[in-house]
Amino acid sequence: MVSKKNQSNIEFFKDLFTEVINDIPKDEPQTNSSENIHQLTPTNTNLNQLPQTSTNLNQSTPTNTNLNQPTSINSTGGHQLTPTTFFATEKQMLIYNWLVKNSDKGKYNRGILARDLKISGETIKTAILKFKKLKVLVTGLYDYGSKSIPYQIDFNRPVKSVLQYSFHQPTPTYTNSSYKTDRKIININLSISEFWKAQGLTDSKFQKWVKEFSFTQDEWETQLSFGEYEPKVTQADSPIKYFYRALQKGGVTRPIGFEFPEEKRLRIQQEENKRREDLLRLKEETKKKEQELADRETFLMFLDDKESVLDAVKEIEKQFMTSTIKTSVKNYNTSGKIDSRLENKLKQIFLSS
Repeated sequence: MVSKKNQSNIEFFKDLFTEVINDIPKDEPQTNSSENIHQLTPTNTNLNQLPQTSTNLNQSTPTNTNLNQPTSINSTGGHQLTPTTFFATEKQMLIYNWLVKNSDKGKYNRGILARDLKISGETIKTAILKFKKLKVLVTGLYDYGSKSIPYQIDFNRPVKSVLQYSFHQPTPTYTNSSYKTDRKIININLSISEFWKAQGLTDSKFQKWVKEFSFTQDEWETQLSFGEYEPKVTQADSPIKYFYRALQKGGVTRPIGFEFPEEKRLRIQQEENKRREDLLRLKEETKKKEQELADRETFLMFLDDKESVLDAVKEIEKQFMTSTIKTSVKNYNTSGKIDSRLENKLKQIFLSS
């Protein structure tokens, strides 16, 4: 039977060993095995000395262990921790898997990583630095052209989730600083509209929803707006209960005809631009038609002026004339009649003068 004091010491060194094994240099490992990890009894508190296990708690003898010579722990029926394995936190594992998935490109952008994984840029930066420190990957210089950083993963360095190696403890008793940084409390600061206040939605109830559902602030604003204008919500016996059930199913869809204020402003602007464009086009068409009518009226007046037409015909005779135009001119000189070919020629001279 292990005393409470010995059990506490055992758990302390389990947690300590998990943290140390990620930071120690990875030389050729030495393996010290024992029959059961729960028989580990530390008798030396010097952090430069890791305790060696024994099959008998009453005969446990401390043994100095050099940190440059990491030791594996074998537990009967348990997990085996190898010194070359890096145990990543939950979000470090997400980042590592993303880098592996995109390793064929060999480049990453912290903003794209944050968008894809919904992890803060500071957490990503901390994880990358940790990977570099432990030789999980190497990175190059920032490429201003592609706005990315080249990287290469060392697949000889195994990476596993720390959650897989909990030493049979229901909850971890020790977490490093980066693991704590990854767990930030979500605070959504929204002003509840008069509609939702009238339905009885309080700030405290809304904050409970925030903790329950993984929506961003923008998504919460959208959902509250959709719910306020969705007839199925507003006409329900209890709009808040109906809205809550909709959130459980993924959220309220966009109501028919719904517009955000910005969308409405843009639509009104587009309608106004189209109205102005139609008006300008109508003015241009009207003006063009007026010019055409004026040109036709003036040309008919020109044709009624015999002296002007005779002067124009003489001008045509000075130019090169096709046989058909020669015939038209000859016909005019003899009969005074203007056929269509001669009229077109006279119109060219009239418009060019």
